[in-house]
Amino acid sequence: MDPLMRVWILSALVLGVVLVAIAVTYWVLPAEELPTWLPGHTLSSHPAHGHHHKRHGLVAFILGVTYLSGAHLVSRDRRAR
Repeated sequence: MDPLMRVWILSALVLGVVLVAIAVTYWVLPAEELPTWLPGHTLSSHPAHGHHHKRHGLVAFILGVTYLSGAHLVSRDRRAR
């Protein structure tokens, strides 16, 4: 297998796992408990105190699954040849 393709597959796997973990973080933690580097972090004085970012999590989850399935499909296609 081409070394560049291995790098692509590995980076897609890592990015997919990270995005799925971010999605779970969005779904589990309320807005004021999110890490400050994530979009949607609010202070407790915010009027939407205690809400979860379902759409942020959904987008991160879809992107994560897309990267994971892309890495799987590329690696499977290379193994078949």
